[in-house]
Amino acid sequence: MIFPDPTTGWSGFSDRSHAAEKNMGDLKVLTLQENEYDPARDTDLLLHFNEEGQGDEMGNYTLKNNWTRGTGNSARRGNGSAVFQNRDDGILLEGGPESLFTPNHIWQDFTLEFWLYPANVQDGETIFLWKGAERMGREFQTQEVRISLQGRRVLWKFDQFFENYPKKTLVLTGTRSLLPRTWHHHLIRFNSHTGLLEYLVDGVPENSLHVTPSGREEAQVFLPRIGKSSQSLVYIGPNLTAIVDEFRLTGTFQEQINPQRFTLNTGILLSRILDLGTRGSSLTRIKTLMDIPGKTGVLFSYLLAENTYPKG
Repeated sequence: MIFPDPTTGWSGFSDRSHAAEKNMGDLKVLTLQENEYDPARDTDLLLHFNEEGQGDEMGNYTLKNNWTRGTGNSARRGNGSAVFQNRDDGILLEGGPESLFTPNHIWQDFTLEFWLYPANVQDGETIFLWKGAERMGREFQTQEVRISLQGRRVLWKFDQFFENYPKKTLVLTGTRSLLPRTWHHHLIRFNSHTGLLEYLVDGVPENSLHVTPSGREEAQVFLPRIGKSSQSLVYIGPNLTAIVDEFRLTGTFQEQINPQRFTLNTGILLSRILDLGTRGSSLTRIKTLMDIPGKTGVLFSYLLAENTYPKG
């Protein structure tokens, strides 16, 4: 990251690409643009957690309560994250008519992903929860999608979520134990053409199965369906002690997974033309204050001329 002039800030620079301002206390620094998700047509829910009171970027869900914002090293992407301290309610969102959790809605492909920084990895802590219902004559059939911590792993539980699936409860979990106070990217994706349900950590497959009659890839696939008697309420972080960032649900099977913090683009910062005052002036040094993590670098170049270049 590069720090601005204490008096002029970043106003002395005419152009920049793949670079973004970031708050560090009372100072705004410039850093390489992070790999935040961009809103897209197939995105259903997108939570950046960058600013207090910020809800769904797509407008499909209404934020029903407030959440605690973490900054600085507490954010994996952008300027903020959601900090959970074992509160009973967590974050409550209510889906609108265009959301995937609309009653009687049949899903096709989907991908759900987030960054997680657990404090202690305690069993039973819930990362995400949705409950639904379907009326079956005089009785109700309950549904549930729950992402929780169990045995130092993330456990994905789908209870009667896939319509007509013979096994009422479907569970996927990882093979590696989670370390507390460490960021990891968690993602689950479903292919409605093959029935593949796959769990990945940091872009690496951890577990998978096929939601089909045979349990293998075939043409007949059981699809997710939201019951007619369901509510469009989703909870993030009830009874959770952790930090969550970049929570996203899309209606596609995400082929390309890039959990890296930064894009592969080079950031460029271009200053305005500076008049050195006299002809024949020379540049003796460039004074900077920088923080350069491993495998990164900052290169400087300059051009001196007697006249400014014409536009065009």
